[in-house]
Amino acid sequence: MYVLTGTISLWAMAQEDTVYLEELPVVGDSFQRFTTGTGYRSIALTNSSSSLEEALSDENSIYFKSYGNQQLSSISFRGTSASQTSVLWHGIPANYPTLGQMDFSQWPAWLMERVAIQPGSGGALYGGGAIGGTVLIDSEMNLTESPLLEGKMSVGSFGYLFTGIRSAYSQGQWRGATKIFRSFLQNDFPYEYDGKQVRQKNASVLNYGVQQQLSYEVRPNQKVSLDAQYTRNDREVQPSKVSPDLQDELQTGNVRLAAGYQLELPKGSLTSTLAFLQNDQQYNQDDRTVSNQYSALVAYWGELSEVLAVRLGGNTNFFTARSDNYVSHFVDRQTALFGSLEIKPTTWWTGTINLRQSFYQENRPFTPSFNQKFSVLNTEKNRIAINSQLAWGFRYPTLNDLHWSPGGNPDLKPEESFNLEGGVGWAHTGPVFSSSLDLTAFNTWSDNWIIWLPDGSGIWSPRNFRAVEITGMEFSAKMSGKWIGLLHKVGSAYSYTQSQNKEGTNQGKQLPYTPLHNAHLSLKTSSDKGWFGKAMGDFTGKRFTTLDNTEIQSVDGYLLIDVHMGKTLAVSDTFDLEVSVVVKNVFDQPYENLINRAMPGRNYQFNLLIKYNCKQP
Repeated sequence: MYVLTGTISLWAMAQEDTVYLEELPVVGDSFQRFTTGTGYRSIALTNSSSSLEEALSDENSIYFKSYGNQQLSSISFRGTSASQTSVLWHGIPANYPTLGQMDFSQWPAWLMERVAIQPGSGGALYGGGAIGGTVLIDSEMNLTESPLLEGKMSVGSFGYLFTGIRSAYSQGQWRGATKIFRSFLQNDFPYEYDGKQVRQKNASVLNYGVQQQLSYEVRPNQKVSLDAQYTRNDREVQPSKVSPDLQDELQTGNVRLAAGYQLELPKGSLTSTLAFLQNDQQYNQDDRTVSNQYSALVAYWGELSEVLAVRLGGNTNFFTARSDNYVSHFVDRQTALFGSLEIKPTTWWTGTINLRQSFYQENRPFTPSFNQKFSVLNTEKNRIAINSQLAWGFRYPTLNDLHWSPGGNPDLKPEESFNLEGGVGWAHTGPVFSSSLDLTAFNTWSDNWIIWLPDGSGIWSPRNFRAVEITGMEFSAKMSGKWIGLLHKVGSAYSYTQSQNKEGTNQGKQLPYTPLHNAHLSLKTSSDKGWFGKAMGDFTGKRFTTLDNTEIQSVDGYLLIDVHMGKTLAVSDTFDLEVSVVVKNVFDQPYENLINRAMPGRNYQFNLLIKYNCKQP
């Protein structure tokens, strides 16, 4: 059975994005302009983020359920399950088809160029699984003409060592980028259990990989591209405090290939992508599952007039898998047609309509969404906008849900959802400081949730078991400006999420591992001389671990404080050197993300980044 573990949330550096590739679209799909009225936002990829989980650690709408330090990690958007989050890579679904979810600790940030998220239902725009939210990775691939070479080394507590190299190059109409990395963590941190000091064992993690990107400009308005990556994660599955001597291993290999074509038109673009994704997991050398995914995506977007824009297209995905727990060979196919319309008849109102018709076996889910944005105030110094969204979503059963033996259930229905949300945002630009406030309230009704339960003979099997209602709000406040010669950025965020079962004996109970309260506070400071620093606090509220919300089996809330500082040295016009030091869990707070899974106390990390960038005339 798949074992879930995870990494602790780390800090994010005070600099801007470290994406080193310049703005030159090569292949991609235009999502953002059709997300009016939603919380779509880009995520800053910094030198501190080693994984996709860490890159998203500042987001208050996301909670990661981690089964240990730098082990496997599952995501929860706004109180939904991990399989109700859609992850797209170049517009292609990237969740493991056997499980319907992604291990966010295994996708290295070193290989990423861009990450964006959209909390809330996005099934009409992104497809199946986008009930709680969507994570978009490298929706556009951008390659630079300027030669670049970048190297990073990090060393830290408990045997942590990371090394990585990135390079970019061009020749004529060709452009390319190569990235490699390797990280290792012994993970032998001390912790206290049952009044005794214990040292964690059997929890080491080895992660390495390589990525090659190429693009060729066929004509000034046409490009073809290739993105190929392989990552490998070999880890000892961190045992619980109750059974510290267990020795389990999980080995995971991921192959991802995407070939793209982009045609730029006078008022739009046509893109197509062919992709192959393979996930190979082996548990304890004898239980192996290999899934293969073959995908195709075609999309066109264009401006029909100054007030109308459209997006049209279709996609199809074929899935095959082999495992000792699958009794027969099978091919699953999912197909969809989609269309979007953006309407902007005035300067104060924008609306979007997204429609998707999906096809899977005998299921034909139709998922629309309607979004709008009102600009109540729009002056040079102040802006106020009101957003709203109505959206329907769905999620197909996973391959394990349907085909696992014993227990698979081929009669499962897709999960369905309806999402209603609204928000207001205020932004102020002053002569010294700029600030913003955002408040969003949401309600999601979900039916036919799939849950594995034992039957009368003791065999676990998935069923469409319950209806769930999720109610919540998110608030964020930001301020930035210069004071006493330093640039300061202050950010705070809070979320309240009530995710309750609405059927059965546990009606009205909070779903397991869904904290009611999450909060985040950060202070960033930087100077013109290259110094930077940050202090960050993250609060995670109490979580129940059972459907009946038994107090004795709940996990206490915790507050973690991280601090870091560093300096960027401009050695020459083309050569930069960056050094930094990080202290995580400054006050040595004992805590658990998952019940009976130890997490490290105070620990340190030292980073060195070397960057050579030769700008061409």
